[in-house]
Amino acid sequence: MAVLEGKFHPFKVSRGAAIWKTELNKLARLLKDGVTSGKGVGEKELLAWFGENANRMALLAYATSNVVPTHVAREVIIGGFRADFAWICKEPNASPIVCFVEIEGALPTTLFRKKKKGRIEPYIGDKFLDGFSQLVDWCSFGRALAETHPLVGDVLNNDTRAISYRYSLIAGIDDFMQNASLHRRLMWWHDNIKLGHGTETLTFTALVNQGRRNLQFAQQIN
Repeated sequence: MAVLEGKFHPFKVSRGAAIWKTELNKLARLLKDGVTSGKGVGEKELLAWFGENANRMALLAYATSNVVPTHVAREVIIGGFRADFAWICKEPNASPIVCFVEIEGALPTTLFRKKKKGRIEPYIGDKFLDGFSQLVDWCSFGRALAETHPLVGDVLNNDTRAISYRYSLIAGIDDFMQNASLHRRLMWWHDNIKLGHGTETLTFTALVNQGRRNLQFAQQIN
């Protein structure tokens, strides 16, 4: 069922492990086709893919944070800030989590641009930096608005517990990084460039792999 824009919708997991395993396989095939063609997968196509249903949107939470959300949303606008997706987890026995997700494309130049003459390493990609700047906006200004906005407040319903705010950027495909040096540069960024608490940057390759690990671990302890 399509999820309306600009509104949090309750989510209840149903056959989560089986559905998410299937969805991760579909996403992996989409990414593989993009690599094989050499063109990658565009931002609009990825936004449409995740926005198609609530299970795929909830997968963004489970794959990145190992959390099953209770509410999901797409095209969230709070004040002058917009997030491609958002999710909330509100449970009786844990502090609430609110996460805003930015998605960029998975194109050959998303993570790194071609290097200019005389430069040893390529520049970090414009689209990756654009996505990261959106996380900066959410951290520095958007959070304060979200804390008092009815879109979030109606879900949290005056919850007095400490609320964890998180921000995710998902962009690019590992296959388009042509050597180990670029992988190390991206990993350094992931490990060292932080905005306060709760920010993360992942490639779509990492999203698929991490989601599969989370599902495998869940099956092992069940």
